[in-house]
Amino acid sequence: MANPIILFENILGNGTLTTSTAVSGFPASNVLDWRPGTPYRWKVASGVGSGQWVKVDLGSGNSAQPNTIAIGGHNFHQHPNWLAAEWSDDNSAWTTALSMATPVAGLPRLETFTVAAAHRYWRCILRNTGSVPFANDVHVGIITLGRRLNFEKGMPSGWDPYDTETMVEDAANENGSPLGVNLRYRRKVFSIALPDPGMTKAGFFRPVSGLSWDTDFQVHALGKPPSGRADPFWFAWNITEDPEEVYLCKVRRARTPLITSTLRRNLIADFEAWREVA
Repeated sequence: MANPIILFENILGNGTLTTSTAVSGFPASNVLDWRPGTPYRWKVASGVGSGQWVKVDLGSGNSAQPNTIAIGGHNFHQHPNWLAAEWSDDNSAWTTALSMATPVAGLPRLETFTVAAAHRYWRCILRNTGSVPFANDVHVGIITLGRRLNFEKGMPSGWDPYDTETMVEDAANENGSPLGVNLRYRRKVFSIALPDPGMTKAGFFRPVSGLSWDTDFQVHALGKPPSGRADPFWFAWNITEDPEEVYLCKVRRARTPLITSTLRRNLIADFEAWREVA
């Protein structure tokens, strides 16, 4: 059983971002926007070739080693295609770090992989694996490529991944009688309590990727001066058993009630999560 994963880091915003081709009004920088409704669109109707991509140049001497990719707000399932993460040291020869199968319906997708060293160039590339060119532009609202934060333990007792609230748009006739509803997305509110006999502040999650809950995740999800901005993140409770249960989240509150200057013994976080519907 896989433990939960948080993905908030996105190296696509850490360097010069370029793209192979895009639709006017839908720039590649939209993939850095955490709102699924501001998509980037690939203009891929004219052929298959080597694929269309969004690429970042991280510069020489960078230490980035992404190990996770997530996408949301996309229509990839409508085409015989795949999304891959690739790296290069010279911007010419590319190596596949991850080949991702076509996502199920329009649901978010999160995949993990492993790279042995840092590399200067990274790209997320979309290839048409079918014989027929795309009939329409392909869009994706969010692409996140970075290191994941691994939970040291599984979900605590009481967690129910299917206890969700449906967010709908009501429809009624002119007399006010219900005509049914249009399901927009699923919403989940839950808390995670992770008691522990005592771990150092820096290693509370024992993250192999080098990320910290305090200095990295909380800055992203809860906001700290000077910007004060808090951004969403991806959460997957168990991508091995339920790969479709990937949520775009925000933290409502996080606290560690038992803490000393060097050790902490508890972590409690309240999450609010959304997932698109098929």
